[in-house]
Amino acid sequence: MCVSNEILIEYEEILSRLISPGVARNVVEAIARHPFTHYRESYFRFRLLSDIDKDDDKFVDCVITSNADYIVTEDSHFNILKTINFPKINVLTLDEFYETLILNIHLK
Repeated sequence: MCVSNEILIEYEEILSRLISPGVARNVVEAIARHPFTHYRESYFRFRLLSDIDKDDDKFVDCVITSNADYIVTEDSHFNILKTINFPKINVLTLDEFYETLILNIHLK
């Protein structure tokens, strides 16, 4: 999982609305400290979603700067990325991500 400080702050804000701020902070700290979490601060702003939802740009920037294989989301705003040839960003739903994981496990 690749994150930036901006992403972690947004996670905490959203979780604080749904659960207590203390629990939200603990969840974000668990994400931040997880051994498979990688920090990637974006020094460039690609603004690929600015016309749709500029708050989502931080996720796209993180995907690009981390050279991630894909972004996993249920947010339909990200579907526009499927039409952009450069930089190429693969967008997966949670179900597609799960299928990808299962397929990779069976291939090993």
